[in-house]
Amino acid sequence: MRAGEPDSFGPVGRAGLGEDPADVGLDRVAASNAVTVDALTDGLLLMALAMTLTRTLGLVGRAARLPARTAAAPHGVPTGTRGG
Repeated sequence: MRAGEPDSFGPVGRAGLGEDPADVGLDRVAASNAVTVDALTDGLLLMALAMTLTRTLGLVGRAARLPARTAAAPHGVPTGTRGG
């Protein structure tokens, strides 16, 4: 270690011999920061809720840009054709 360098690598602490400090694994990060199983579960549920809400809003936005269907041209029937 050179003079003036910090003694640790951020919140995960010192990496083991030959380990990359950026590749320490979720278990070591959670243990060194005292993350509980409940907090991890809550975070995953919140992320899933946010993803679902984002996708739903995206689909609503895409549907709003679709052209309106008319009674004369039902969905899937090209305009200018007659049924039957």
